Amino acid sequence: MSIKTRLMALVAGFTTVLLALGLLLSFSLRTTERLSESAAAARNVSRAVLELNLLVDDYTVFPTERAEQQWRTRHASLGRLLEEPDLRSVEEWPEGALEVHRRMRALFDELAETLEAGDATRARGLTVREIRIASELRLATLSLSESIAAFETVLEEKRSAEERRDLVLTGLVALVSSALTFGAGITVWRTLGRPLVAMRDGVRRIAGGERDHRLGFTGRGEIDDLARAFDEMADAVGRSTDELEALVAQRTGQLVETNRQLEEATHAKDRFMARMSHELRTPLNSIIGFSRIMADGHAGPVTEEQATQLAMVNRAGRRLLSLVNDLLDISRIAAGGVEVGCGPVDLGELVDEVATTIAPLAAEKGLDVEHSSADGDPLVTDRAKVEQILLNLLGNAIKFTDAGTVSLYAERTEEGGARIAVSDTGMGIAPQHLPELFDEFKQFGDTDDEIRPGSGLGLAIARSLAELLGGAIEVESEPGVGSTFTLVLPAEPPGGSECTTASGEPR
Repeated sequence: MSIKTRLMALVAGFTTVLLALGLLLSFSLRTTERLSESAAAARNVSRAVLELNLLVDDYTVFPTERAEQQWRTRHASLGRLLEEPDLRSVEEWPEGALEVHRRMRALFDELAETLEAGDATRARGLTVREIRIASELRLATLSLSESIAAFETVLEEKRSAEERRDLVLTGLVALVSSALTFGAGITVWRTLGRPLVAMRDGVRRIAGGERDHRLGFTGRGEIDDLARAFDEMADAVGRSTDELEALVAQRTGQLVETNRQLEEATHAKDRFMARMSHELRTPLNSIIGFSRIMADGHAGPVTEEQATQLAMVNRAGRRLLSLVNDLLDISRIAAGGVEVGCGPVDLGELVDEVATTIAPLAAEKGLDVEHSSADGDPLVTDRAKVEQILLNLLGNAIKFTDAGTVSLYAERTEEGGARIAVSDTGMGIAPQHLPELFDEFKQFGDTDDEIRPGSGLGLAIARSLAELLGGAIEVESEPGVGSTFTLVLPAEPPGGSECTTASGEPR
């Protein structure tokens, strides 16, 4: 049987029982109400009979028309009360009450006639006949009063019995309602609550890592079907998880192997760069030195054409040596082989030296170099690396500026650090190129086909060195207007007192 059918049957049975008990209680309450109404009517009759008895006494003493009229009015009212359906519908109702009521009327009429006839002899008191009629009238009234009193007693007993039955029925309704409610709760718990709690606990166990746990419901209800569907889903998820774990393990193994190969390749590259450092720099320095000696005429006179060719050899050698140095620097930084030195650095002195160093290169292109620095306490940092960063930034600024000015400005920050800005009036950088500006071997010219001389490592090295010093490089650029690269340095490099001094000793 489905859960819906069970619940509908339970609700139908519950409703039927309560409806039957409610109808029985309602009928009993109505009976009690009718008995109460009949008892109230009987009490009214008793009061009316008592009033008639008193009026008879008054009339026999003072037989006036007013007294007679009062008795007849009360007698008529008593008749209407005796005709009430609430009284006559009760089984115990005295059927002779109306007959006694009519006899009372006849006796009163006879008494009234007798009293009117003997009015002239009233001073002598009531006659024997008048006394007899009055006595019979009193006896009839007393008989009616006793009948009504007995009827009223019966009504009270029946009403009390009905009230007791009402109380019993009310308690029975409450008891049956409680029992049905408890039974409904037990049924709902067995049908819905307990299976759902079992499902919840099972789901928690599976979620907690017990992947082999299953709910194992064997019934034929909807909850059991749901539990079996959940078990099937758990089986499918388990299979998928096993397959995923196997795939992850396979991919992890591949990644580990790939990482090992990358590490071996990196070590091989570092060993190659270390071995080639001497092999490349020694002949390049020789080429640069001998070409300069020959161009100056120290090895003998040279013609103008020969001097031109030797100058070209010298520039090419210096360019190649710069490229080799950049490659070696980027390799050392990537391998973590660069130590950060620290010491007091006078920013004004550093800016002056860097500007003086770069001035000849700017003069070759007809560019002006402007520089300034704010006064302040010395900055604690690695002077050589700051100088290398600024030379790289200034070299790029001169390289990409065909006319105008290259500027170098330094200022101190409120935190005790420094901001050193390198500005130019060159070609600028397009916004879409800014995210890739510091990537290795990246260069951007006026057009996609135009690439300026250089290795494309200068900015990458500058940023890496700035990060080693605990700083950063900020860029602002507008195509056709120029660019500004700002080196931001902290008050001290990372590590504080653990950095090394210029002599290589720990600070």
